[in-house]
Amino acid sequence: DLVMLGAEVNRIARVVGQLLTLARIEEGHWRSSFSRIQFAEFWAAEGPRIVDEVATAQMELEADIQPATIVGDAVLIQVLIQNLIRNVMQHCPPHTRIHISMVSESGQSVLTVSDNGPGIPPDQLDRLNVGGFTRLDSKNEGLGLGLAICHRIAQVHGARLGFTANPGGEPGLRVEIRFPSP
Repeated sequence: DLVMLGAEVNRIARVVGQLLTLARIEEGHWRSSFSRIQFAEFWAAEGPRIVDEVATAQMELEADIQPATIVGDAVLIQVLIQNLIRNVMQHCPPHTRIHISMVSESGQSVLTVSDNGPGIPPDQLDRLNVGGFTRLDSKNEGLGLGLAICHRIAQVHGARLGFTANPGGEPGLRVEIRFPSP
């Protein structure tokens, strides 16, 4: 069937793209392209496309972007956000709300992506925080490359990436990336 073949070709293309991204990160050439990124300007350019992609999945994206600066590579930051958002789109039901925020706290820029989906059992959160290839279920087509890439992008930027349950017992997952002072 052509529809199934097309879907498989698209899946393979995504996997190859993820592997290439991971290989490029491992090469270590990114630091030479680091610059100061004003995140509000970055989001003004990238956000509308991501909002549209999320809406296509029948989800909602809210953004609260405060003035903050990070030193890094804009392409890698874009990949980081796309992987986190697509992870929500892949693992959460329609009508899930995604919230992305950027704030400056004690000189650090803190990027947060959270959702009100089903969340992850506490015993599996530790696996996400370790890094590497993490696949928590076999029901979806992902291979766990996206989160491995997110961890490597955070490392390359000297940032800390952590996964927690949403505060206050709210449903869903919260991902926080703390970038060092610029």
